[in-house]
Amino acid sequence: FVARWVTRRRHNRWLKTLNRAQNLELARMQQDEKELQNDLNGRMSPLVLSKEIPCLVRLFVPIVILGNIGLFLSGHLSLGGTVSISGSFAGDP
Repeated sequence: FVARWVTRRRHNRWLKTLNRAQNLELARMQQDEKELQNDLNGRMSPLVLSKEIPCLVRLFVPIVILGNIGLFLSGHLSLGGTVSISGSFAGDP
């Protein structure tokens, strides 16, 4: 959250240093990039729906990823070992 706020603030400061022509050029470049992305999104299909990838792989990869997440969480959140300390002080346990 803080990093996003700092980045946005720096970007807004940078935008204020640009003159009108530079702002228009930046807006044009952003519009061109957006149009390119929309064009690619319209012509491409997601890998999960792609006919070039075998059905077994399309179904197995998400299962493997979820399994890896489960193993990671179980390895990092489980109790790895215990230390039991016992002693006595002046003969009392």
